[in-house]
Amino acid sequence: MIWTISDADDFAYYIVWVADQPVDDLTEAWIEFGDDESKCGCLKIDKQWIDEDKNPIQLTISTALYGSQGNMMDLTQTTPQLIKPDIELFTTVTVHDVKGNVHLTDLVQASTTPINNIEDTTPPERLDNIRLTDRPMDNGSALLLDFDLSDISDVDSYEIYAATWSFQGVSTGSDGPVYPIAELSRNPELPLVIDVVDGNQPVVTGLEIWVAVVVKDSSGNAFMQNLNVVSNQSIDDGFDSSGDYLNPVDEVSLTWIDQNKIQTSWEHSNDGNVRGYQIYISTEDFSSTDDATLVGEVLASNTFEISSDNFEDLTNDTSWYVAVSPFDDITNRKMVEAVKIDPETVTSEEKNQPTDDSNEFASLLTPPNLIAAGLVLLALFLVIAIVRTRGNQRSRNKSWELQEATWGIQDDFGSWDDVDPIMSQAPQAPPPTISQTQTNDIYNAAQRIDSNPYGRETNQSQQPVLQPQNQNILNDLTGGETSTPVKPKIDTSFLDDLL
Repeated sequence: MIWTISDADDFAYYIVWVADQPVDDLTEAWIEFGDDESKCGCLKIDKQWIDEDKNPIQLTISTALYGSQGNMMDLTQTTPQLIKPDIELFTTVTVHDVKGNVHLTDLVQASTTPINNIEDTTPPERLDNIRLTDRPMDNGSALLLDFDLSDISDVDSYEIYAATWSFQGVSTGSDGPVYPIAELSRNPELPLVIDVVDGNQPVVTGLEIWVAVVVKDSSGNAFMQNLNVVSNQSIDDGFDSSGDYLNPVDEVSLTWIDQNKIQTSWEHSNDGNVRGYQIYISTEDFSSTDDATLVGEVLASNTFEISSDNFEDLTNDTSWYVAVSPFDDITNRKMVEAVKIDPETVTSEEKNQPTDDSNEFASLLTPPNLIAAGLVLLALFLVIAIVRTRGNQRSRNKSWELQEATWGIQDDFGSWDDVDPIMSQAPQAPPPTISQTQTNDIYNAAQRIDSNPYGRETNQSQQPVLQPQNQNILNDLTGGETSTPVKPKIDTSFLDDLL
């Protein structure tokens, strides 16, 4: 059951009524049953709309009011029962406000007959009006398929079969393909672009393509033989169907909103042929729009909000890749650059956690960084060693020049460490050895000198004792002036002999 939503400002709830007789007047039924679901067999819904786009509400009903077999009577005499097949049912929806006001007469109602699909063995009729045309303004790589929908109420899907040869059947053992190239819902978006056929063979210019459409109902019934098949060839109009001639979109940014929506924004294209933008999303990185899901398109805006309304699989605990593709009057750009957005839960935790400097330092301790640091330290040690070596050499040269200027030593060898080549060639004679007899004589003479055999007194020079003198007396004796003592001159000639 489907109905459009109410726009009342004081909305309270809906009540869905289903019965085996007309429900355009519920005055007596409302007095008798009210909103007691156990009596009215009705369904009460207290939400004015299901999604933010305020789309029509659609739901499945399994209970209805039934009276006696096939007799029209007052609704107050009916009882709620499970829906039965092959009995026509009538349905309507009443809208109630917060004060309990409701319209109960002249109601809009719809009717249908339930079918037992479990025992249904009759397939839907074959489609007759099938149209296969060349896609205009392209390079001859696709065809367009269009057809009239089936008027059977329990249609479940449409299967599209395409091949490069003529065929009449698509079942196993028939002359046609076994697997469909596409499966459409009961309300498909047409026309369908066909760019590949059976066996993943692409459509090329001048190649004849045959196409058939199989209608299946909810029980899986379908005609697979003697199908109505159409054929056509693609034409190269000299246009690139990949859309690569359109400039890519720049500055795409993604932001979480309300923790469950992705706000997508980008810069407008400066290409005058661009008519709008298509937004694609995937859980994996992609470079072609064929590998992602189209969630929507905009014409003049440069922002788009991705939510569960236009993409049911959206969750905030998964990383997503989003790309924006420009399109013109012919096609959209296939090659895109996807942008990644991390899960909302991870982003929030990272914002709440304080910055850990230890982690930043640990991230620098990588093998390449350690090797570079080691090379820098080694170079620094080498520079220090070279500087110290040169400093010692300059200090040694200055010391040698000072000695030469003071004592007249000539720099015959260049440095103290140089060795006279004549001296280095002449063998050095070992020192003369002293015999045992000479050693004993020396020790005996020393003992005699120490023992004083002649009994003489040892003269010891007496050290004068200096008494402190009165400076005034000394001044009177010397005429009032104290002469400066004359320092003895030291003869340093022995140093020359010593050197």
